[in-house]
Amino acid sequence: MAPSKFSANNIKTIKHSAMVANAARMIALRTNGIIDSDMAYMCGIFHDIGKLDLDESEKYKHPLIGYQMMIENGDKTIAEVCISHPFVTPYRTNYLECYCGNDTETLEIILDVLSTLTITPLIRLIQFCDKISGVDKYMSIEDKFEWYRNKYNTTSNLIETNFDAYMEIKKEIEEYIKDDVYKIVFN
Repeated sequence: MAPSKFSANNIKTIKHSAMVANAARMIALRTNGIIDSDMAYMCGIFHDIGKLDLDESEKYKHPLIGYQMMIENGDKTIAEVCISHPFVTPYRTNYLECYCGNDTETLEIILDVLSTLTITPLIRLIQFCDKISGVDKYMSIEDKFEWYRNKYNTTSNLIETNFDAYMEIKKEIEEYIKDDVYKIVFN
């Protein structure tokens, strides 16, 4: 059974999305027009819309569901953010296979859409802000991945490859803003 509209999971998703949106806007305002701050905010708000009312066992489908919802709504930019935000290394099939589990249909659709995307500074910004945003606080990439390593008691290639990818995104964003991104978000 799907959770109610005001379930604890939906409230957490909404709070997290607000955190992502606020961080994205703060950072985008410093990019001298490279990333539109209003669009960054909207993408942050809607990046996890596909999670709302999904059963916990189906949360992995949220990028595709969000993408489909936004395409139906006529917003291709937000749709592209929805489907790409969890995949900083989108063409690594082993990560997607791990993410989608045995659902090969969802995997194939996501791979098909991702193969047509141009990864933009806006997509990178939302990927970064999604990773550093919790429900009620921000966390550095370094601390977030330390948390992953401890939670899963591993330093797997998958975790380390994603860590490296997020550090590259951080570096890209800092080139746009000419400052330490953490100063902006944690200030």
